[in-house]
Amino acid sequence: MNPELLRFLEMAADGVQRLRRSYGLWLPITRVPALVQPFFALAAVLSVALLAGISLAAMSTLLVSLLLLQFLLVDVFGLSLEVQPQA
Repeated sequence: MNPELLRFLEMAADGVQRLRRSYGLWLPITRVPALVQPFFALAAVLSVALLAGISLAAMSTLLVSLLLLQFLLVDVFGLSLEVQPQA
C-alpha cells in the first residue's frame, strides 16, 4: 500500500477517534447492555423504513402535482412547449 495513503488513513482514523472522545458521539448506543442492542438495531431499521416511506410519499405527491400542472398548462391554457434538437 502507498505509504502516503496509509499515513492519510491513519490521520483520518485518529481524527475520528479525537472527535468521538471530545464530543461523545455514539456513546449512548455503544455503552448500552448487550440485551438492549438488538432493540436499538431494530429501531434503526424501522426508522430507515419509515423515512423511505415518507420520501416515496413526497415523490408521488411531486409527480401528481407536476402532472396537474402539465394538464393545466396544456389543456386549460393551451400552452405548449416543444424542444427541437439542433442538427
